[in-house]
Amino acid sequence: MSISMDKKLRTRIASGLTMAAVLIACLYISIYTFICIILLLTLLGAWEYQNLIQKYPYNQHHTPTEEKWLLMLVSSIVYLLIAGTAAQLLELKQLAWILPIIFCLFLKELFAGAENPFVRVGFNLIALAYIALPFGLMIAVANYNNTFNPNRIFGIFALLWANDVMAYFTGKAFGKTPLFKRVSPNKTWEGSMGGGLSTLLIAIILGQLFPQAFSTTVWLGIGLIVAVFGSLGDLVESLFKRSIGVKDSGNIMPGHGGILDRFDAVIFAMPFIYAFLILVKA
Repeated sequence: MSISMDKKLRTRIASGLTMAAVLIACLYISIYTFICIILLLTLLGAWEYQNLIQKYPYNQHHTPTEEKWLLMLVSSIVYLLIAGTAAQLLELKQLAWILPIIFCLFLKELFAGAENPFVRVGFNLIALAYIALPFGLMIAVANYNNTFNPNRIFGIFALLWANDVMAYFTGKAFGKTPLFKRVSPNKTWEGSMGGGLSTLLIAIILGQLFPQAFSTTVWLGIGLIVAVFGSLGDLVESLFKRSIGVKDSGNIMPGHGGILDRFDAVIFAMPFIYAFLILVKA
């Protein structure tokens, strides 16, 4: 058992480091390569999402392959509109295309012949809000104030990883009190506190390493958001998977599951981080 667990942990670490290396490389090459790698994550996330909703009990239709490709297309267009505008590759007015795209999802049901149009439209809108929007906002944060600074995203990743890793190991060592037993019985308050404190410590360090990206005060604000909403995002993803009786959203990352498993904290924290930056005018 111990050997098996060690092997799983090694696989998880190797897979995570590989993904991190690819992301960081694309991030630091240019904003264009970063947009491309996040586009790939958007496409994979949309595909995983469609596989998940097929298992939902109220989704009483088989999702054909063309439906999956359609959602991937729509999600990628919405992502590219947000990312392109944020990177100043598109004019701000181009965001208006998102409105007819959303309402075309309603019109599509006129011709679908399905008995559950509310459910189908709802699932598609959730995909746009849960996948395309947060990934697009990642580009907006990287190019905040119309200046691309890869250290912003690297710092946010560092905060998310610190929160995740330290919550895991602190919980293993000291965890006794369940954080949200109904959704994720293995997560504890002790682990969450360990992750949160480590995240704030990393935020202080980032303030010293990357003052041009954000001030220490802003890094601490982002660290607090990550500690709270990154952890809640993990719970939300667990809630979704538990509702349909699956362990992972996919199997593309050995030891981690799918894209939605690995980026659940990023997905949930990013809208709060962006709103914080805009509201405080960092």
